[in-house]
Amino acid sequence: MDYTAQTLSVKEEEEKKMKKRFWGFAAAVALAAGLGFLWSGLLADGDTQSETEGEAGGQAAEILLEEDTEQLFSVTVEGNSGDFYAEKDAQNQMKIPSLEGLPTDQEKIDELCKYACLLRGQERVTTAKDNLKEYGLNEEDAVHVEIVFENGKTEELWIGTLAQGVSNDSRYVLYGDQIYTMYELHLEPFLNEKEYFISGELTPGNENADYILLYLSVKNSDEEKPLTVSYQEARETTNGQYMAAYHIISPEEYEISYNEEGTQFLQSVFGMEAEPVKAWPSQEELSVYGLEDPQKIVQAAYMSREGEDYGIQFSVSEADEEGYVYLMVDGLDVVYRYQTEDAAWYHATMEEIVGRQILVPNITDVAAVTLQTSEEAFTVQLETDAEGELQATLNGEFCSIDEFKKLYQIIISAEVDSLCSEAKEQQALLIRIEYEYHDGSKDEISFFEGPARQVYVLLNGQVYGMIRESYVNTILESLTLFKNGEMIPV
Repeated sequence: MDYTAQTLSVKEEEEKKMKKRFWGFAAAVALAAGLGFLWSGLLADGDTQSETEGEAGGQAAEILLEEDTEQLFSVTVEGNSGDFYAEKDAQNQMKIPSLEGLPTDQEKIDELCKYACLLRGQERVTTAKDNLKEYGLNEEDAVHVEIVFENGKTEELWIGTLAQGVSNDSRYVLYGDQIYTMYELHLEPFLNEKEYFISGELTPGNENADYILLYLSVKNSDEEKPLTVSYQEARETTNGQYMAAYHIISPEEYEISYNEEGTQFLQSVFGMEAEPVKAWPSQEELSVYGLEDPQKIVQAAYMSREGEDYGIQFSVSEADEEGYVYLMVDGLDVVYRYQTEDAAWYHATMEEIVGRQILVPNITDVAAVTLQTSEEAFTVQLETDAEGELQATLNGEFCSIDEFKKLYQIIISAEVDSLCSEAKEQQALLIRIEYEYHDGSKDEISFFEGPARQVYVLLNGQVYGMIRESYVNTILESLTLFKNGEMIPV
């Protein structure tokens, strides 16, 4: 299902603009880096560590098997909690047939091939085979690995328990009629279930600003409406960058002011990585994982630098005491385990992501500020002189830019005490503030009398919240001082 098409209505003209200019958005929203299947490996470090430690122990590692990975045909693993089989496909790529249709981590499969073709014994323990159980190498306990090459050559490796009395993490292995110790790092691909080879990367990263978030919706099972945020527009700043504006469209409509909680919410669906725990789960297993009746449904949509859309929807279980949830992506028969401690999409509320600040325009983006009270209205024009200094004019005459900056700081510091979507008894206008930007766009904040020493705040004509009457009185007092050419106390 195309969730982007289902949930978004992005105008074609705006998309064309976005493709050309939204890549500076990261400075404002800190979103950023491309979708791919990445997994931090320790292979090179592990090899170096192994060789160094072998020499330090006074005994050089013994190469038991060394073949070209191009000659590897198949690997069969049996005896652990999840048997699996890997073989070369028609394109000469090693694949795991039981994971067909699922996103696999090719680096881990390459790791499997590497260590299937390079068996390095660290220490020879014994040639005796009558006490294999002591080393976990008996038929019932050992992990059996069969390695087949293109020329028909077959090798077998049995993997036992952790080696005793060894400073490094090593296991006993049986190769031929000899028992050796071998570094567990080199055996890891054989000791995991097939799910180990499934990619854990769920959503695009964004370190290079390759994607922009277009839409994010989180629906809790106990709430009627989802918390939904949509990309609204891009606004060019005076330094040539663009700021992405986001709008809450459910359960109420609000613009998101730039605040830490809102930014974290938008960032939280980038670079998501989870641990695959079960491929092709049954209905009974979904019930055990808490996904038969999920706690949350999350939808997100992105646009790449090239203008390509990418959408994802996943179901989420309730978090356990340690903050872990199970989740399942629509279209993928895989259950993942995910840590939600830093996942703002799991914890955030509408009140948190909206923020308390109403509107905080950068003064360098503003061309004029019009202030209207119940008695009068006047406009302060802002421009930059030849030396790059900001100047202010009132009624065509220069006025103190320092005092205006004080007034401006008081105005943009407005923070609502509570959110509300409608005014029960909207009365007289106290003050209206209009910002006109260099690009010709405008924003407007209005303050109307409310109940019990409170004031209604409207943003661009929509009821936004309530604020203390004392704050509006401070604005009015500072406005009078500025108009009369007096100093505003700070």
